[in-house]
Amino acid sequence: MKLLACSIALTLVMLAGCSTTPTTYVAATSSPTGAMFCWKTRMSSDSAKLDCNWEANREDACESTAFASVDATKFSQPKAAGMCRNGQWLVMVQAK
Repeated sequence: MKLLACSIALTLVMLAGCSTTPTTYVAATSSPTGAMFCWKTRMSSDSAKLDCNWEANREDACESTAFASVDATKFSQPKAAGMCRNGQWLVMVQAK
């Protein structure tokens, strides 16, 4: 009985460790200034907005998990911006 209880407890602990952190969304940038950086693999776009984990500098973008939308008409097209230490490629947009 104790073995069964320990097995169930261990399974639950292992499953909890595998769960993902929920995605957090933050407010869109209303008045852009300067450059914004994000992970290339997280960026998606439509005609009106660019969704990504946008940050004002490369270091913060490499660590960020919060998503934001920016107005695509207020920024340049995304361009390559280097690689993070964690292996993620960054893109950059520049305010128009």
